[in-house]
Amino acid sequence: FFHAVSKHKNFSTNVDVMVFFMGFGENVGDTLGDLKRVSTACDCVVKSTALGGVLKKILAVGNLVNEGAGRPKVAGITIDSLMKTATTKGIDKVTTVLDYVVKMVNERTSGGEENVIEVLGRELGGLIDGSRVNVKEVRRAGKEIKDGVVMIEKAMGIMNEDFGKKCEEFLVKIEGKMENLRVGLSLMEEKMGGVCK
Repeated sequence: FFHAVSKHKNFSTNVDVMVFFMGFGENVGDTLGDLKRVSTACDCVVKSTALGGVLKKILAVGNLVNEGAGRPKVAGITIDSLMKTATTKGIDKVTTVLDYVVKMVNERTSGGEENVIEVLGRELGGLIDGSRVNVKEVRRAGKEIKDGVVMIEKAMGIMNEDFGKKCEEFLVKIEGKMENLRVGLSLMEEKMGGVCK
């Protein structure tokens, strides 16, 4: 059977197109969901009022440590320097810079207001779902979906009339989802760039 079918003109292309048709809804849905999670996580970071305050405190304490070690002050924080706050220990050889900053910001303010850690927990709640998304995989999935659409467009020229018409109907039907995917991928890149500035 498979040997006989494989000799059919454009059999392989027909199978590839059908597989793409069948998986399109789930693949686009998963990718759009991941895009939303990354976008939400980026928004949490950028919009957080408390995070900026904590980073400023980390910078100030880090500059005190640098000054004590004879190094120059710095104007900003890199991911590497942020990671060092978790390992750089104070005079007591136990307390890290991060421990000190957490203790400093965790004190309750007068009047029973939320402390900074509580505010961070609320403001950065969307980071948990976003941190579970592999951005490289989202990019790859978006590219595969776009490549699948190109495959269908090319296949339309070599298929019989009925199959070509089904392909055309499918492409019209998915225009909105493809636009959402294009916009979502672009927005994700833009928002991730905004977080890393």
